[in-house]
Amino acid sequence: MTISRILGRALWWQAGLTVVVVIVGGVIAWFVGGMPAVIGVVLGGVLAVVFMGMTGVSILIGNRVTKGQPGDALGFFAIVLGGWLAKFVVFLIVGLALRGADWLVPQAFGITAIIVVVGSLVIDGITVARSRMPAIDVKLPIFQPEAEIPPRTEQDSAPE
Repeated sequence: MTISRILGRALWWQAGLTVVVVIVGGVIAWFVGGMPAVIGVVLGGVLAVVFMGMTGVSILIGNRVTKGQPGDALGFFAIVLGGWLAKFVVFLIVGLALRGADWLVPQAFGITAIIVVVGSLVIDGITVARSRMPAIDVKLPIFQPEAEIPPRTEQDSAPE
């Protein structure tokens, strides 16, 4: 299984989790806090899934740009780090913009975002564990019976 398929599968499961959390959380929020709570749940879910999607997409872009070559690790990590920095900046901007919003219940927003993020981390772990993708790709030497190995001579073991 390739990294693209693993991340693609994880992103689909994360999107499904987000939809379920937003629907269930939205219904609960409607009865607890009304429309502002529902808006908080929807925004929390959308923001969480967009941020997690940005990580997966940056890894896929980095893998495609570097073509999976180990020598291009610097380029790969530069792309992934750039994605993380972009997420951080966007998170700060969104957090500051929503800080004083009275049309939003911040608790609903935060709880939904935390549930989606933790659930997505669990999905990532399960997806990678089930992928059975080796951490390294090494070809082992073929075993040769001892009879084919030439015997040692005194010259082989003599100090130089």
